[in-house]
Amino acid sequence: MDSIYLIVNKQTGEIKERVISLKKAFELANGNLIIWEV
Repeated sequence: MDSIYLIVNKQTGEIKERVISLKKAFELANGNLIIWEV
């Protein structure tokens, strides 16, 4: 089963994006967001 990574805004807690690739998650997060694996 593949993991799903949630890209979450640090300040608001708002979920910005859901991706299945950790590499893509890091590209999108770019230091301003946090990544949760679910």
